[in-house]
Amino acid sequence: MVASMSRTPIVLAALGCGLLILGSSGCSKTAASATWKLPIDAKQLPGTTTLLDAEQINGTREDDEHVKKMFTASELGAEICRIHASDPANALKRMGNADDIEDAKHFFTPTNLADVQSILTCGELLGGNLDGNFQTAIAFTDDTSTKQEVGIIQLKMTDIPTADGFSKHAFSGINGFCRTTDTSKPNAPTTDCNATSDAAMNQGTSWFFGSRAALESVAKTITAPKPDLSTQVSALNDGANAVEGLSSNRISADVASAKPFLSAPCTWEIGRASCRERV
Repeated sequence: MVASMSRTPIVLAALGCGLLILGSSGCSKTAASATWKLPIDAKQLPGTTTLLDAEQINGTREDDEHVKKMFTASELGAEICRIHASDPANALKRMGNADDIEDAKHFFTPTNLADVQSILTCGELLGGNLDGNFQTAIAFTDDTSTKQEVGIIQLKMTDIPTADGFSKHAFSGINGFCRTTDTSKPNAPTTDCNATSDAAMNQGTSWFFGSRAALESVAKTITAPKPDLSTQVSALNDGANAVEGLSSNRISADVASAKPFLSAPCTWEIGRASCRERV
């Protein structure tokens, strides 16, 4: 993998910086490169949570430390610092034939290179404070019956870079941030933090990312957890406990398919998919 991607980190460096188990086959604790566990106490999950989807951060799979650092910075920068931006490392990997000439021309424009530098600078800070190799997504329904998704990453930091448009915001008493300026647009105005604004908050090393409305729901659960787990959260927690410590690249847990897993917890399947509710 490193040999086929060798030009990408060089360019990046020059720029300035269900329960379904997917991953390894078998139930070995050492066969794959990382192990996963539920990143928060199950009581901190909204009672309507129906899906857990955890995947190893791609950059952390690299063997070469320099490549790992650059790819992880690129991935985290695009996912967190510029939530709707393209991953620069993946963009470079796709440029390998004549069909990609226009993409290459766009990538190396001064404006895009400035954006890439910003993404890598922020991503490098996040990567340097990463406290685990996985990112975990949860799906739930909030009090208004709206479906929400929240991402969870372990980071050893108390603040995130405000240079990328984040300003301080509190979620039911929990300190966090809300993106109030779109820094990808020149001279973008500062706006209010509304229900759909990109937001972040942390509880210890657990950082939550999602819309303001989604984080408000999670914050209410954290500050006032119910004494007993809901049926679906209890099922997800049982599954999470069963696979804790097992080596894998991706773990997806859906309460709709918990029964097959509980009857055969060592059934593994290789595959990848985006986070979504399965029906």
